[in-house]
Amino acid sequence: LGGRKSHSGRATMLTVQYRMHEAICAFPSEHFYDNKLETAPEVGSRRDPGGDFWRDCWKRLQLPVQFQRPTCFIHVEGKEKVTPVAERGKGGDESKSNAKEVKMIVRVVKAMKARGRLKTCGVRIITPYTAQRDIIEKELEATRKSSTFRELRVGSVAETQGGEADFVILSTVRSISKSRILPSPYMSWIREHLGFVVDENQINVALTRAKYGLIIIGNKHLLSVSSMWKKLIERYREQ
Repeated sequence: LGGRKSHSGRATMLTVQYRMHEAICAFPSEHFYDNKLETAPEVGSRRDPGGDFWRDCWKRLQLPVQFQRPTCFIHVEGKEKVTPVAERGKGGDESKSNAKEVKMIVRVVKAMKARGRLKTCGVRIITPYTAQRDIIEKELEATRKSSTFRELRVGSVAETQGGEADFVILSTVRSISKSRILPSPYMSWIREHLGFVVDENQINVALTRAKYGLIIIGNKHLLSVSSMWKKLIERYREQ
């Protein structure tokens, strides 16, 4: 997704996409592309490998979610952890992780794995934070070895740019208790507490990788201080 050079050298936006289910495309089109990104007709006619996966998956997870759409937001009020560079043994800035979100990801993956019809599908778990990526990889190591999926990959948002998967699980990581959230926060407060998660370029990439299903895991109270995330969560609730 994005633009291409015309013969005149000017960048022109691609207005028809062939990857995402129409419901997955709806928010990126509205928020990032001024409602100009359309879904090709053949996308709607292709066979969905998940079938009635959504209803079956949430039954297994025993979550209070009722929908049959290929988009879902799961609220998890976890506790983020700052991971110093020395602990990770890698260069770069400190990173962040959220153990409660990792546990939910494991639950979702196991529920998907129990769904036999998904064995031909590719599943990708993405997150803006490398510390979270590393912990998810470790937690899913056994599942990946015995996986019935065609492909189960974990990566950062930056690593997935240009890629795609049948199903995507996005872990947003950032979280604080509801009592600490300011009623009308300044932009500097939002950047401090949401960081990469309000980087629209990164979120555009994250929201446009999935073909058939997109599951987002995060703290709805904190994310909703961002107008972008508030609109997305409201749209998912409406769907």
